[in-house]
Amino acid sequence: MLMINDTFVNDDENSLSMSRFPRQIRYWSYLVSNIFSLICTLLTLYFLLFDRTLRNSLNNHIIIILLLIGLLYEFIDILLIINNDANDIPWSSSPTFYLFWVFFDYTFYSLQIGLFAWATIERHILIFHDQWISTRNK
Repeated sequence: MLMINDTFVNDDENSLSMSRFPRQIRYWSYLVSNIFSLICTLLTLYFLLFDRTLRNSLNNHIIIILLLIGLLYEFIDILLIINNDANDIPWSSSPTFYLFWVFFDYTFYSLQIGLFAWATIERHILIFHDQWISTRNK
């Protein structure tokens, strides 16, 4: 129990952890959503990479990079979370592993946010200021 402003608050009720949901529900929700996400990501990458006009289009380059980063995140981080929920024990309990996991999470979140911001600026330039990138031969 924690006393805040003369009222008693239970720490367990106010925790923002995912422990409110049973592990099996978390496991199946992550697994099903990750399967659909992987299918959508791989199909989108397939169409963007194997169609020459889409691949050469300047506005799709950043989208391809964002999809590849998202795919890496899904294969590494989400699978570790699914494994953690399925086995009820951590894959590795070493502090080095968890430091790497946290570093990986924050690095990829920051990278995706930065690249998405760059993509919005790039799209704005390509749509409203196309004369900035046009050549004399055009």
